[in-house]
Amino acid sequence: MIERVYQYIEKYHMIQKGDTVIAGVSGGADSVCLFHVLLKLSQTMGFTLWVVHVEHGIRGKEALRDMEFVKALCKSHNITCSVYHYDVRKLAKEQKLTEEEAGRKVRYESFELEKQKCGGPAKIAVAHNMNDNAETLLMHLIRGSGLKGLCGMEAVRGNIIRPLLFVDREEIEGFLDKIGQEYCNDSTNLTTDYARNKVRLQILPELLRINSKAVQHIHQAAGRLEEANRFLQHQSDIAYEDMVVKEKGQFFFQVKALQQADDYLKGEVVKRVLTECAGSSRNLGSIHVDAVLSLLHMESGKKLSLPYNITAQRVYDRLRIWQGGDQTESEEIGVLITKSGQYNISEREETFLVSIEMREKNKKNVNKQEKTCTKCFDYDKIKNGLVIRTRRTGDYLIIDEEGHRQSLKSFFINEKIEREMRNQILLVADGSHILWVVNYRSGMGCRVDEDTKRILKIQRLEGLK
Repeated sequence: MIERVYQYIEKYHMIQKGDTVIAGVSGGADSVCLFHVLLKLSQTMGFTLWVVHVEHGIRGKEALRDMEFVKALCKSHNITCSVYHYDVRKLAKEQKLTEEEAGRKVRYESFELEKQKCGGPAKIAVAHNMNDNAETLLMHLIRGSGLKGLCGMEAVRGNIIRPLLFVDREEIEGFLDKIGQEYCNDSTNLTTDYARNKVRLQILPELLRINSKAVQHIHQAAGRLEEANRFLQHQSDIAYEDMVVKEKGQFFFQVKALQQADDYLKGEVVKRVLTECAGSSRNLGSIHVDAVLSLLHMESGKKLSLPYNITAQRVYDRLRIWQGGDQTESEEIGVLITKSGQYNISEREETFLVSIEMREKNKKNVNKQEKTCTKCFDYDKIKNGLVIRTRRTGDYLIIDEEGHRQSLKSFFINEKIEREMRNQILLVADGSHILWVVNYRSGMGCRVDEDTKRILKIQRLEGLK
């Protein structure tokens, strides 16, 4: 047992020489096993072992018996033991939590308080084992969970470590019998008043009757799901960076980019934005993610209200998500271009004629226009959909054939365009890529070349006010 736990600790880099390891010891078999294993390893690995015991104020004399047992165990091995007392029932009522949630909260608060005392690197060791992991996965599955919830418990989460996570309960009890160590039994673990106890006492035993290795197989499945989740999380991080722009506390997606993304990734990115906007993922579920994604198929201006006073809105070629009630984007006007036709921008009393044409084989120099009010672009190079609009943070032009960029702000400064005029100038944009600063210049990013098959022609019609 001790050698296998050592290898598990090394595999996940749980403990370093010189650390203080604060172990939660309740007096039950799992935590007493953890105590003895860490006590032995502390002598060879060079870390200091401390113990925390939390008394929840629920089980009366039985709880006091457990407390005295843990204090005596630590004293017999000259280990520091700190005891914390709470009224968990009262706390649960005040904070509208279940007793399970309130108990977990005070335990980790106690660990953090103890961690502040040690004055150096510290790890918090908890005695979760393979059975606990299987129970957690089943609980999440029953209640409804995404992929993350089906990964079960992590061997390491921040400064919290679980050295016994790979060991089942039967092996733990066998180890204690072998070394002649007694432990306490919590009578509340034998009732079905708590949902987890129903899984532990009723569901898992039935699964073990079907297959004696059910706990091991569930634990292994959780590990494989964790590997898959890490890979998908990396992909969603990349997708988030590619698709999300944050401006003035608001989040924006390019509609076309989101439409073309993988279904799983688009859901993960939207959920991450909602969580960042709310500051919490609690009460945010798939129903809210699906509601946001439904805006992809609606017209500009459509919006919906979400928990935490969050609003999501379709704005031309973008989705906009923000917190804090209704807002408007009065600084931006524009129109989304979806096909050939005439587009009117009433706020500027401007009209544009747009056509998408197959390129004539023998026609050359289409980039060289006689009129500054007409521009041609390679339609197939447009990535995010086309919109005629005013400026946004992050806009840029491609200024040469090598693809070098210039920010729109720098362009305005170089052209000596007055600050007050910059929000009035219309732009033809592919996402943040500006194809044409109307009445000024076009960029090089979507120029027509010898490989062009379809030409997008945009003409600003003059004299139509």
